[in-house]
Amino acid sequence: MNITQLRYVLTVAHKNNISTAADSLYVTQQAMSKSIASLEKEWGVKLFTRTNSGTELTYIGKQLLPAIEAMIKKYDESARIIQSILNQNAVTIYMAVENELFLKRLPYDLVSTIGDLKIAPYYLNDIGRCIEDVLLRRADLALVTNPPKDLESRGLTFVQCTHCTPSVVFQKGHPLGKKDTLTISDLKNEGQIGSSRDASFIRDFVAACIENGFYPRYQATYPEAAMAMNAVAQSMNVIVIGSDQIPSNPEDRLECRPLIDAPKFRLGFLVESSRLEEQSIRSYLTAVKASM
Repeated sequence: MNITQLRYVLTVAHKNNISTAADSLYVTQQAMSKSIASLEKEWGVKLFTRTNSGTELTYIGKQLLPAIEAMIKKYDESARIIQSILNQNAVTIYMAVENELFLKRLPYDLVSTIGDLKIAPYYLNDIGRCIEDVLLRRADLALVTNPPKDLESRGLTFVQCTHCTPSVVFQKGHPLGKKDTLTISDLKNEGQIGSSRDASFIRDFVAACIENGFYPRYQATYPEAAMAMNAVAQSMNVIVIGSDQIPSNPEDRLECRPLIDAPKFRLGFLVESSRLEEQSIRSYLTAVKASM
């Protein structure tokens, strides 16, 4: 006996029709009939009988119905109490994310639910907005790269969890694919596309190109990395991204290679310094560090 079987019996009793009852609970008539038959076998009684007017309770079924209703009511009351207790103890961590690619660097189980912690990430695609949301406490944490140097004066701390190596993405068969290693100087005659609206990503990449004696031929930005990947897949353009993972590889036509001399991107979390000892935040950051 389980609560689902009891709900099936109660619904059929109220609807006087097993097909209508099954439709109201979004299950098949066959599944409902099988479940009720299993309960009847367990109890050793017949609960329903077919008549010209539909499906009706038997004499023993009518006797059992009040007890079934009471059991369902008690179950629902207990379920509400349990959920209320869980809700009081559950904590949601709101995480501003500078770039959708960065979230892919974290283990999957660290961006959903960890024990009593529920993680709620949302994308801003701008480190300035991430900082603002943390300072205004719209976000508990912000996942960013290469934060500005004045964090301490603003009451913020950067907790690094890993670093990203920028990569070059291009169509398979592109001349760059023939090189053993790729450096920034190899991109001198190629068009580069910034794969995000992240100003620091574009700034650091342009600075690295200038240090190598040239300025990128052109730049374009996309709100989502997947859109940039599609742009590369449809042309012979070259894209530089702040990750070693391709977020979307249309028809497996793209190749991703590390850019060995590009500046590394430090990936981590911005948090208010005064909140570092809060149990939920400390627990989450400890779990991230242990898994990276």
